[in-house]
Amino acid sequence: SDNAPGYALSMASYANSLDVTIYTISLGNSADVVLNQDIAQLTGGIHFDATGSGQVALTTRLSDAFRQAASAAKRVKLVH
Repeated sequence: SDNAPGYALSMASYANSLDVTIYTISLGNSADVVLNQDIAQLTGGIHFDATGSGQVALTTRLSDAFRQAASAAKRVKLVH
């Protein structure tokens, strides 16, 4: 059976075990927002919502999400 959401959550859990933070973006109305939120939360990341329809609206929302993700990533401190 196809269990893509389960596999994605399993890989997010694995990433978390390696101290990898995942930032997710839900793009378009067909995006699985809950799954993307769960993946980000599981790894201490942030989810950005860019749902909607129409090329102009989606382009704007995606640009905003990338800007916010880049800003959030800059605030992360690396510890060696």
